[in-house]
Amino acid sequence: MTLWLCQLPSLASSYQVNSTQTHQALKPVSSVGSEANPESAPLLTLAYFNCAELPPDVSAAMDREVRAILAQLGIEVRALWNPEGQPADGMIHLKALLLPMDGSTMGFRDTVMGAVRGRNFPGTAVYVFYPNILAALKDPKYRSPTPEEVGRAVGRVVAHEVVHALGGNAHTLLGIMAQVMERDFLMQTKVTVRSVDSEELVHTLTQLLYLAAKDR
Repeated sequence: MTLWLCQLPSLASSYQVNSTQTHQALKPVSSVGSEANPESAPLLTLAYFNCAELPPDVSAAMDREVRAILAQLGIEVRALWNPEGQPADGMIHLKALLLPMDGSTMGFRDTVMGAVRGRNFPGTAVYVFYPNILAALKDPKYRSPTPEEVGRAVGRVVAHEVVHALGGNAHTLLGIMAQVMERDFLMQTKVTVRSVDSEELVHTLTQLLYLAAKDR
């Protein structure tokens, strides 16, 4: 099966990057302590494992969408693709596993598009079930989605699960943290993280990222 040939990472490991990808300490977007730097956005490294073999145009659109959504929450994203190497102190990653099967193979509902396992750095992983996203986008009444639209949809699922992985447990009625993402939402040209939904979330994420950096 493709999944196991993809050499999935240990959930307890992080990854060394080369000299052109130097990881900086996470910095808060607003002051949550005496050492906070209000001028810097938190920097989050997402280590993608493309087990589903997303085409380059789809994965590029996904990456742009994840960055755009998390930027609305004050988080800067650095992407690593299929990283290799030894665990390194001070390297804080979330692993995003793009999988070619539904969630039932990992104990989740068979219709789920994304999930999170683990709640502590560096052992947290985001799971994205690519076939379920494609199924959600298919509708005989409409044209097939373009690679850009598929990538945006995948990016919205990734961003949703990243927020959960960072400690944003609550769902909202609408928007990126809605419990159910319908086709219309996944196909929108642009989505906005509404301030009414995100104010408390921004504070929570800032605290978590600041404390994670401070612990290093």
